[in-house]
Amino acid sequence: MRHSVKSRFVVGLAVCAASICAVGVWARKANHSISQLQVGNKTRLLLIDSIAELDSVKVGQKTARRFKVTVKNGYSQPVVAYALQQQDNAVGQGSTAAIETNGAAIGWVLAPNATDETNFSTTAEGGVVLTVAAVLLKDGTGDGDTETLSRLKDVRAGVKIAYQQIIQSLRRASDATADPGSDVNIQALEDEISATADERNVHGNLRRGFHQAKDLILKDLREIKNGISSGRHLEPRSEIAKVKLRVENVLANF
Repeated sequence: MRHSVKSRFVVGLAVCAASICAVGVWARKANHSISQLQVGNKTRLLLIDSIAELDSVKVGQKTARRFKVTVKNGYSQPVVAYALQQQDNAVGQGSTAAIETNGAAIGWVLAPNATDETNFSTTAEGGVVLTVAAVLLKDGTGDGDTETLSRLKDVRAGVKIAYQQIIQSLRRASDATADPGSDVNIQALEDEISATADERNVHGNLRRGFHQAKDLILKDLREIKNGISSGRHLEPRSEIAKVKLRVENVLANF
């Protein structure tokens, strides 16, 4: 089961190579230089269900191959975030690229026995190591690589900090007697949230989650404002109330 809106991060991390628990092999195909995929897992029950090749595209002088990875939640409770690590000679010796799925800003969860899909690509010539690095569960526990798990927790906590600062502005705007009926008033709300959601005292991976949540709200407000400007029949207070309700639901499930 996949939700259509999901926040993903792809970042480079300087870490040691992952230990490999299982090995799968791609058959060699004409004009493809990647002949082997090694699959590892540092978690107990977030399982790689399948890997499928999607397509190939030219990136400069190299060819990038794109793949779809399907993971399955084998835990008895929902997954709220997980991370894969990709290691190959295109990423760099001794380094990995992290593919993180953390849907805290929209309340995303992966139910027990459900599956989720994510993509990765590589221009590597040679083998690729793909490892399930860490998983965060709804009750706040998790397993896998401790550093990666800590990062997932911090990003999620950063979303909560941002929403706790933003929710009061949304409530005032949606409950106001006067309808914020113009794009100018929506802009005023956008400016208020930009100013009051202050990340200066939020550091590290907490800030990543904070920015993710704040940027999503500002994007929602810009879409409402642009809709009004373009003449669409929108009720601004009602649209803001929808954003407020989503944030309240997310906060209630932390």
